Amino acid sequence: MSSLQNEANQYAVLGIPAADGRSEKQEITCLFESLQANKLLVETQGRPALSAAVSIEYNDVLFLGEVVRVAPGSHGTWRVEVKVEQALNGLQSLVNLRARLLGYGAVSAPRREQTAFSLCA
Repeated sequence: MSSLQNEANQYAVLGIPAADGRSEKQEITCLFESLQANKLLVETQGRPALSAAVSIEYNDVLFLGEVVRVAPGSHGTWRVEVKVEQALNGLQSLVNLRARLLGYGAVSAPRREQTAFSLCA
């Protein structure tokens, strides 16, 4: 995986599976900080558990991995380091292909409501 450092400080979505395994996963808006080798760093207001399996959606890429480090950030946030096990890109292309193959027609990307997330300077 190449470094995405130049795209740092963009919004991403951190997905944490529900503890009971039956509920929907919790989705937390976060700031993408960097990706180097297989280590991804985000800053978020929610604190995931160490060793939790997580997903991170960023720029049409879905990263799947495990939380390997959680440290306090600035102003009540958390810096979360994820060891990336899989990266799936071209998600919108795959959704459109699936829709065409199943006869649904073209599908636009699902829209997420922009969640207020600010890091005080």
